[in-house]
Amino acid sequence: MFGIVKLFWSTLAFLLDKYFNYDSAVAGSMGLLGIVSIFAAPFIGKMVDRYSPKTNILISWWFGVIVYIIFSIFTH
Repeated sequence: MFGIVKLFWSTLAFLLDKYFNYDSAVAGSMGLLGIVSIFAAPFIGKMVDRYSPKTNILISWWFGVIVYIIFSIFTH
């Protein structure tokens, strides 16, 4: 998951520049969306305690795949 997130954020500035003519400041401001993780942390913590590590990794992996499918659809 770390690699997927790093791949996404490192290519976001290039995609925003190429398709939408935005500069790196816009890509940086999108990093503010990370605030969502602050609010999601209690829920994720309960999920980690309740389910097995394998289940949590599988769910996280599928969320990563879904996000990349969504981004691939909207960049074309």
